[in-house]
Amino acid sequence: MTIQRCNPDICQVRIDFLSMSLAQPNATGVCTTDALIITGGAGNVPVICGENTGQHIYVDFNGNDNIVMTITTGSSSNLGRNWNIKVTQIACACPTRAPSGCLQFFNSTSGTVNSFNFGTGGNSIDPNTGLPGTRQLVNENYGVCVHMLPGYCSIQWSSNNFVVSGAPQANFGALTNGDCTTDFVVIPNPSYVNGTPVNSDRFCGTAFNTVTSKFSL
Repeated sequence: MTIQRCNPDICQVRIDFLSMSLAQPNATGVCTTDALIITGGAGNVPVICGENTGQHIYVDFNGNDNIVMTITTGSSSNLGRNWNIKVTQIACACPTRAPSGCLQFFNSTSGTVNSFNFGTGGNSIDPNTGLPGTRQLVNENYGVCVHMLPGYCSIQWSSNNFVVSGAPQANFGALTNGDCTTDFVVIPNPSYVNGTPVNSDRFCGTAFNTVTSKFSL
């Protein structure tokens, strides 16, 4: 699908996955069977697959270039694939426009940030170990932004479920021993709920301690 700006005052599109179910990645997180690929925008959009119903992304137009959204599928017909995608064009001066560099943008006092293909369903089997592989997709380097609403100055981050590969033994932020060097979540200027600063802004492993991050003005 090609997305062409409807007038010169349009700077961005928001893409909502009202439903999005594609094949799972392989055991190492690569979308080898099915993939959603978005090109032509001002920034890089990661390739995604798997279960992404309810997710959204923002893409800036790159000059006069069109944004192209492509869904590729494998030959298997028994995977129950489906997608229903809403595209909204956003004017340059619109207050709901996401800041540059934000693939996702949240504008409420509370909410949930899920990784792409988040879920607990069946994973691919790793042929090297015979064990279930990962639902975590590879090469997912992107920004998630939260709008500062009037009267608020910080965000509290807590986890319902947190597993990020890279250092399974690390229970919270990276230390000087080199944890969280490959896959991680970055939370700027974090501190624990008692006000003690966290010694790193990188988080990985199999657990996450609640932290607070102040808005940057």
